[in-house]
Amino acid sequence: MSVTPEKIVETGKAKLETNLKTIGTAGSSVFAAAEKLVALNVAATRATIDDSAELIRKLLAAKDPKALAAVQLGAIAPALEKAVTYFGSVAGITAQTQSDLVKLAEAEALVLVHNANATLEGALKNAPFGADAAVKALKSAVASVTSVYQTATEVAKQVTESTQAGVKSATDVAVETVSKNTQAAVSALKVAA
Repeated sequence: MSVTPEKIVETGKAKLETNLKTIGTAGSSVFAAAEKLVALNVAATRATIDDSAELIRKLLAAKDPKALAAVQLGAIAPALEKAVTYFGSVAGITAQTQSDLVKLAEAEALVLVHNANATLEGALKNAPFGADAAVKALKSAVASVTSVYQTATEVAKQVTESTQAGVKSATDVAVETVSKNTQAAVSALKVAA
């Protein structure tokens, strides 16, 4: 099997089309994430403005310093919970985008390995006598690299998932602690009044 100029052109066109499709898919994924982040930020901004207006109304209605302090303390936990929810949403959007891009990269890696193996098979068919050992060694090297890549990818996914779970757990504990402490402080102020 010999390589003709037509085959080279055909292969080049196919590779270009595949690359354009991959770039388009990656771009769509990133653009979708940007749209989600913009929508999240618009919603968060609206909520912050509404919450600020409500807090100002409550602060102006406070009759004494203890009531003022109670209003301020009462605003801490909800603000913290909203911030945690916001950053959790941002993390979710980024994690989904990262996952989409990793899947795309993995698919490209599989195609690359397949093409490398096909090229090596073609080289084996056209290789002079005795070269089959070198081609088999190259195929073995490609298989080893593929295995290492797959293992590293799985370990990275597990580390990411574990880290996200740990951060969520720690955040939940911190929010709960702050909520309890601010509620206790508000209750103490009301009792002192």
